[in-house]
Amino acid sequence: MREPALCGGTGNGTKKAETVPGSGYYEWYAFPTPEAIAAGGPEGMKGLSLGYRERYIYETAVKYLSDGLSYETVENMGLDAAKAYFTSFCGVGEKVANCICLFGAGYVDALPIDTHIKDILYREYYTQDGRAGKSFCERASGAEKNVAGIRSGGRTKEGNHSERNSRDHGLTQSDYEELVRVHFDRYKGYRGIVQQWIFAAEIVR
Repeated sequence: MREPALCGGTGNGTKKAETVPGSGYYEWYAFPTPEAIAAGGPEGMKGLSLGYRERYIYETAVKYLSDGLSYETVENMGLDAAKAYFTSFCGVGEKVANCICLFGAGYVDALPIDTHIKDILYREYYTQDGRAGKSFCERASGAEKNVAGIRSGGRTKEGNHSERNSRDHGLTQSDYEELVRVHFDRYKGYRGIVQQWIFAAEIVR
């Protein structure tokens, strides 16, 4: 798509450079269509620095076309079926499937738990060494005791946010289900919206 070069900025107050000097225009490039990706074959995206994602994108495009996927079909599946369907795509796991359902398919009860949400839950409800030998549910039952031990002026003993993110917070499927049940089941029906409120509040801390 061509657009007059005077219509936009880079965000730092400068105008975007013209695609062709002297033309007065710059160009936007759209992501290729599923049809174009599939037609290019497994090797069609070589040289684009996509790495292992080359196969994911190609196989996703092929499956999208072969399944006749549309927003309406996903909308009519129901949340559980939609999540199960998306995890059948190459490279898509529980968290990404929930993201697709929440942000792309209108399922406001879908609940992605990423590193940020895990860090927030650990900070607010669990002691730093409370993970060993206890389930999430057992730790949550002692949340009132633990909160006092892990807060320090609104921050944890572990330091800043980037330091917290460096810890290993891998979740098993059972851990994920327990986190959802203990902390979010009371909001069933709009858990994804609550997750976004939590995330937004964290950004402005």
